[in-house]
Amino acid sequence: MSHAATFGGMCTLVGTSTNLVAHEYARSQGLPGFSMFELGKVGLPVMIAGFAYMLFIGRWFLPRNRAEEPLALADSEGYLAELLVEPRSPWIGREVSAANFHRDLDVKLAGLRRGGQLISVSKPGTHYAAGDSLRVRGSLERILALAEKEGLELHRPRKSGGDSSLEASGEDSLPVTAPESPAEEPVARLP
Repeated sequence: MSHAATFGGMCTLVGTSTNLVAHEYARSQGLPGFSMFELGKVGLPVMIAGFAYMLFIGRWFLPRNRAEEPLALADSEGYLAELLVEPRSPWIGREVSAANFHRDLDVKLAGLRRGGQLISVSKPGTHYAAGDSLRVRGSLERILALAEKEGLELHRPRKSGGDSSLEASGEDSLPVTAPESPAEEPVARLP
């Protein structure tokens, strides 16, 4: 698009500010300046040559979009989600371990919230309880597979009048920020 704008700008006096500057400079030096379409004598052939180049040669320099990768973002590790431990979940009583969570499920456990309190996911001796809110990070496919496991429910915020465990307790959800680069870990902040 920028090349098309540049090529088009070479055809008229008001096409680019440079044309106007050259016109005024020529007039200040006692020369007649340019008429509105006088630059088109040179600009039009250059524009046609430029368009032909972009059409026949330049397109080979552009990256190709592969049809087999339409959802490249779905494979990335950048998805964050909230899972709720259901009341009769088999997860209740299991020890919380971010390392085991990542090793066994290929999803990172970014945070755990219970009753309005942030619980350390690396503290030994901590066990899952009913109503716990797990913040997880991973690929979309892995997060959805984890949400299908018995006793876990994918939290879907409601716009108004919802009755999720966080809304029912009147608590705000834990803000989790996505990493700037894949090497960074997600950061959880208390409200």
